[in-house]
Amino acid sequence: MQKIIIKELGYEDVPIIAPGAPEGNQFYREYDMQGLRGFILLMKAMSGIFTVDYLNKMLRQTRPYEIEKGKTNKVYQNYIEDICKSVENDPMYRTLDRMVSILKDARGDFENIPIKKTDKPRVGIVGEIFVRNHPYSNNEIIKRVEAQGGEVEIPSFGEWPYHTTATRKIDIITKQTDIYYKIKKSLMPY
Repeated sequence: MQKIIIKELGYEDVPIIAPGAPEGNQFYREYDMQGLRGFILLMKAMSGIFTVDYLNKMLRQTRPYEIEKGKTNKVYQNYIEDICKSVENDPMYRTLDRMVSILKDARGDFENIPIKKTDKPRVGIVGEIFVRNHPYSNNEIIKRVEAQGGEVEIPSFGEWPYHTTATRKIDIITKQTDIYYKIKKSLMPY
């Protein structure tokens, strides 16, 4: 679907990368991303992703209670811009320190937003990673829950690499077990 849309928009030369997918390996080879260059890109990207995850959590824990509507979104947007600039422009050795600094500053700014803490139901949003994390794809469900008086809890985007790694390990173990039982069964006729 994404390939079709990108092609229709005239960007057929833009690769779609699915890290961890078999076709992703071709991208890493083609663009020389397997060595140090790939490691640097991965570290910077993951630092940014984890930082945005924490920032999103601060947003969701503050926005439903804010007194001055829109204040939380302004603080959030300023830090999103800082994160993007850092990931894009800072050298790798500085990126992690910058992400930590951004989170410390953001925490202070979020804590300074005037709120009225009331009891609100906490609603967990689960599902496919892109749909649950992308506002357009999930029909702005977080804002809808908040408008109905709830506070949203959502798994972080950064948990996806952990999930895919664990799934791969299970697949490997399962396949090895299947092979083991096939061999055992072939050796034992009963």
